[in-house]
Amino acid sequence: MHHVLNPRHKPHADGRGGYPVLILHGLFQSSGSFITSEERSLAFWLSEHGGYDVFLGNTRGVFDMGHTRWKRDEPRFWDWTIRELAMYDFPAMVDYVCQATGYDKIAFIGHSQGNGLAFLSLSQGIRPDLGERLSVFIALAPAVYAGPLTHGFPFTVLRQLRWKSWTRIFGVLDFIPLMRWAYDLVPAKLFAMMGYTMFAFLFQWTDANWLPRRKTKMFRFTPTPVSSASIFWWCGKGGFADRKCTMNELLDRWWDARFPPLSIFWGGRDYLVRTEPLLERLRTHERDVEVIRTQMIDPSEHCDFYWAADAVEWCFGAMREDVERTRVRYKEEEQEEGDGPGQDVPTPDVEEEEEEEESGFLLEETREPQEEEMQREHRQYGF
Repeated sequence: MHHVLNPRHKPHADGRGGYPVLILHGLFQSSGSFITSEERSLAFWLSEHGGYDVFLGNTRGVFDMGHTRWKRDEPRFWDWTIRELAMYDFPAMVDYVCQATGYDKIAFIGHSQGNGLAFLSLSQGIRPDLGERLSVFIALAPAVYAGPLTHGFPFTVLRQLRWKSWTRIFGVLDFIPLMRWAYDLVPAKLFAMMGYTMFAFLFQWTDANWLPRRKTKMFRFTPTPVSSASIFWWCGKGGFADRKCTMNELLDRWWDARFPPLSIFWGGRDYLVRTEPLLERLRTHERDVEVIRTQMIDPSEHCDFYWAADAVEWCFGAMREDVERTRVRYKEEEQEEGDGPGQDVPTPDVEEEEEEEESGFLLEETREPQEEEMQREHRQYGF
């Protein structure tokens, strides 16, 4: 876990810091993905402009992390998939942030696999109770349904491989360890070029929305070590690329009423995952889930919610808005508003409440930032 410390933050009336926000990265990435855009990095921007206490999670094996018992060259160290991350690691991260900050609830932002494992974790039969500790769940490029990219090479070949054949090719330790060795031995700019070329081929990423000078920094944190078993879960026989969904579509309901308010952002040029089937599932089956935002950003690709040069204008403000509308209020806010303990909290408008219950779904297509706000941000950062 990495923790963003802001020297300008002051404790609130009850001694606690800003409202905690946990951010979790996608496959082959790490917490470093959210700090490579200087002051316009997602982690730093939320800390500075939201006053939040930002924590950055990492999945197993990243940054040469070890184990209390197993060594990194032992198969048991790498014997895990997204299921273990959903069952054990994600709840542990949430518990840690709550204990470290003193808050009973936190906001969660997950990108790709980072939200995919959270969707699994919150499902019935795993840890649905965890939803009561999240004030909001913001999903960037939700990894629930596979996109059209999985219909092409190399996924069409990989999804034919059973586990025994998979291990003969890729082993049972980390997936393609050559990437880890190259990270240590190859110059940063050359490694960035190699990493970009590989991911542009596999996932059809482009740098059309990035600042070129940031690319070397981006690929200091991409790719990162992942277990061979985990990639098999995503790409092998019976895995995500084969079944096209991380969940069991035969179940009537995936989540119950404990699921936190959900905000979804997806890119119009993201071919790795599909969001429309998830939206349809939420409309037709998951009536207990309160969806507070669905926002499609047309020029965005899979990682552009935090890597694009215009990510601040595209979605940062909207994410902050969703955290604000759902978070627990600070002590001084309760006192100022007269909603302290023992006092009545204003009830929402009856007609509005009935409308929300009827639809259960809020749709905002391609929300554009206001011109005045964009100019203010551009002046602030010298654009």
